[in-house]
Amino acid sequence: INNYADMKAAINWIKENGSEFELVFIDSLSQWQKNLEKEIPETGNKFAKWNTIKEYTKEIVDAFKQLPFHVVFTCEIKKDKDETTGEVFFNPSLLGSSKDDIPYWFDEVYYFTRFQQKMSDPIAYKCLTAAAMRYPCKSRLGLPITIDNPKLSDILSMTVFKKIDKKEHAAELAKATTAPNQISETNLNRLREM
Repeated sequence: INNYADMKAAINWIKENGSEFELVFIDSLSQWQKNLEKEIPETGNKFAKWNTIKEYTKEIVDAFKQLPFHVVFTCEIKKDKDETTGEVFFNPSLLGSSKDDIPYWFDEVYYFTRFQQKMSDPIAYKCLTAAAMRYPCKSRLGLPITIDNPKLSDILSMTVFKKIDKKEHAAELAKATTAPNQISETNLNRLREM
């Protein structure tokens, strides 16, 4: 998946062929957005370009959220430094204000990290699920604040996550297939014209 049209085609393929799936995993939204940045021509105004990228990204995210699956997006992480205080924050590696807005687009936002107090300590892995000063994360489902040695399969098997009923799933997917396309043909044509 290298561009906007590829992503649109993937969503349509999933709608038509995805009845056996319970999880859709997109790795990574950061890389897809970088590819989208190359697809949109330079206009001399990087903020306008980033806003267009954010609009297309939100449209794709919303289209995936309409599907009757658990949908997981990963993002690379980048360090941002507050110029006034010098404090370091870890944000999704997305363009423009996408990095600030993306936590509002999802019900669950986790931060996975490798953790080590001292170099001599064994390496541990943690998942943060609640807002912390340096990490944009949240859990509307009320998951524990930290999960030690997390595995996505273990997290999705927690009782707070909707269990997928195969008959209901097939009906929801059929409904999604016949629903109006969430991805704007106008945006796709606009991109082709650029």
